[in-house]
Amino acid sequence: MKNCEATVKRLPLILLLLSLLLPGTVFAEMPAVGDTSNEVPLPRWQTQQELAIPGPYEMDTITPPPANPVYLAGEFEPKQGIMLRWPFYYEDMFASMVDEAQDVGTVFILVASTSYQNSCINSLANHGVGLENVEWMFTNTDAIWVRDYGPWFVDDMGQLSIIDMRYYNSRPNDDYVPEWLAGQWDYGYYGPNIYHEGGNMMNDGHGTIMMSTRVTDANPSLTQAQIEEIYHDYFGQENVHIFQRIAFDGTGHIDIWAKMLNDHTILVAEFDQNDSNYNLVEGHMAVMDATPTYDGGTFDIVRVPMPTRTVGYYRTHTNSILINNKAIIPIYGIPSDSDAIAAYQAGLGPDWEVVGIDCNQIAPLGGELHCVVVEIPVAIQPLASVELLPVGEPIVIPWGGGNMQFSAIVTNHTDQVFTGQAWTEVIKPNGGIYGPILSYNLNMPPNHVITTNTMTQHVPGAVAGGEFTYVAKLSDGQNVVAQDSFTFTKTGIRPGSGTEWIISGSFDNSDEPVHSGLPSKFSLSEAWPNPFNPTTSLRLSLPKRSEVQVSVFNVNGRQVATLYSGRMNAGQHLLTLDGRDLSSGVYFVHASIAGGASEIRKVTLLK
Repeated sequence: MKNCEATVKRLPLILLLLSLLLPGTVFAEMPAVGDTSNEVPLPRWQTQQELAIPGPYEMDTITPPPANPVYLAGEFEPKQGIMLRWPFYYEDMFASMVDEAQDVGTVFILVASTSYQNSCINSLANHGVGLENVEWMFTNTDAIWVRDYGPWFVDDMGQLSIIDMRYYNSRPNDDYVPEWLAGQWDYGYYGPNIYHEGGNMMNDGHGTIMMSTRVTDANPSLTQAQIEEIYHDYFGQENVHIFQRIAFDGTGHIDIWAKMLNDHTILVAEFDQNDSNYNLVEGHMAVMDATPTYDGGTFDIVRVPMPTRTVGYYRTHTNSILINNKAIIPIYGIPSDSDAIAAYQAGLGPDWEVVGIDCNQIAPLGGELHCVVVEIPVAIQPLASVELLPVGEPIVIPWGGGNMQFSAIVTNHTDQVFTGQAWTEVIKPNGGIYGPILSYNLNMPPNHVITTNTMTQHVPGAVAGGEFTYVAKLSDGQNVVAQDSFTFTKTGIRPGSGTEWIISGSFDNSDEPVHSGLPSKFSLSEAWPNPFNPTTSLRLSLPKRSEVQVSVFNVNGRQVATLYSGRMNAGQHLLTLDGRDLSSGVYFVHASIAGGASEIRKVTLLK
């Protein structure tokens, strides 16, 4: 490994002063593929020229959130690698990042053409850096700040999906990268209607995320509660902490002064007591120190000196890269460099290697190492999986109803017994869900595979025509861990005909028959999961069409929610209790039908 401290060329002072202090400064206009000249690249924030570009904003595809819980890994967790963009302008720094990162992961480099690919290869070769673990991604970009415009990855039941937040409308190539990448890699794609840069987020891998008020400043039409809801629904975060942004920083991002080192340790910059941000950040540090961790404790705080602000910008040691037990941190040839290396080593532990790269040249543009890369996590091997194998696609059901056939493969991927439930349901053309239709309890030995016989699903004539999605899901008793689906089309509706979705067939090597057809009696299943947070489900079995009332009561007998009220078709119905607006405690779910039959189930909400 060569010396990891990059040598740099400093910007001429007059150019630096102009670029930072004059509000009307025009930065070098970025062509679609960038260049490798000594022009001043676009800063991390929008320039005055960019802010003058009129809206409306129309780049991103806005989508509903994931249907099932997703997992957002912490930056300190295992990674496939990192993603950078070329041209980079600061070639010494770029070469050092590639050199260090490709030792422990893949480096994905965004380039617009083979000519820019060759330019990058030549630059790396001139710095003595090979291509042992480099992959190329061909697309147009506008700037180097991949952290801010790049994708956020979530584990979506064992597969990676991309979350794409809105970015500067003046940099359309950058803003399109996440959606483009989802198509290139065949990842799931979700687009929340929120404007936010990736450098303003850090999370612990257990549902706690922290950011600055940059997010509220950028989304004046959203309340803080609405912002928190977006991070819950799209990112799976239960606890959203928003801290007042610091002054004299063009981005307002949290990564300028804090870094989540692991799921119980936060690195926080220690400003000089004469700095105007000193009291603010000390207050933030105290809040972080008292913030609960996933295991019931509170976060440990490690302090790192914040270099003195000069010429209107901050150099920072917190703007670092964490990849597979290597911390790549910004250094500047100043006394606090050694303190920063020691702080990272103390916070991360002896299993981590800490190396420094000189970031003097890039710092005036508002960011260092963390700002120019995005990490690509490793998908978590699912506990179990399900695969549906429809027969005779495309499947078209006539207007009067008919049958379709499929088989399924269920696999336990672990070395432990997998206990859970499998079921099927139908998503109707109007988005409504019918089911569960098939319901099956699983108790699978380690690494076991169940292959079903061919099953026959009857589609009733009285349901409307259109495109349907037939879905199979697996649950581990708390969350949906896997699902698969196929589509079929029904050509129309036959009023007055049957309404029941009846399935016949069985699992191989199974002593338990598939639950199919009509239930023999009225019943309400136990809640699953229980205790729960934030949702739990119960299955209501109804032998005939009836008036149904399902209500939720607290321990004082006060009704706090209604899960269903009205006429319900015969069959099995999945009811979900959402406890996000309820307090922790014991509740009772009461289901009744006309004629007096009723059942009660006790549930416990733990927040």
